[in-house]
Amino acid sequence: MLELKNIIGDWQTGMHAKAWNAIFWCNHDQPRIVPRLGNENQYHCESVKMLAMLLYGLQGTPYLYQGEEIGITNPHFNSINQYRDVESLNIYQEKIAEGMNDAEILAILASKSRNNSRTPMQWDDNLNAGFTTGKPWIEVANNYRQINVKAALADQNSIFYCYQTLIKLRKE
Repeated sequence: MLELKNIIGDWQTGMHAKAWNAIFWCNHDQPRIVPRLGNENQYHCESVKMLAMLLYGLQGTPYLYQGEEIGITNPHFNSINQYRDVESLNIYQEKIAEGMNDAEILAILASKSRNNSRTPMQWDDNLNAGFTTGKPWIEVANNYRQINVKAALADQNSIFYCYQTLIKLRKE
């Protein structure tokens, strides 16, 4: 965390009154932020809110990547057949050739694959998280019954409402 603090400090100081930065935690090429900088299991909600508050307190234009506003997590796939990203599939083949076993490779992909942020939006607790009645290109995260837009809107203390408050504060 000290390294992150120093990097953010350098960017904020270096660009102050000279430029305006785009600031974000996630995009389609990176895993979700909470497993990287927070605690996804014990402090999921608190971690997401803390990271949101940090981002929205910085100078620059914050970008919110789909699913961040409800705290979507990495999907925790348990089979290489669930991955679609060519980079992940190639890494899998390379690591197999190097002698790594399936479980070791899947552990790497679970934290580093670009597919982690490419799962469908989790709208509700219905089949495929309400994203489609068909077969999605990639599976939804297995916790979609708990983490979804419908559940977030029903909880006034949800991550969604935290983001809503932060956006409102930035505009005032």
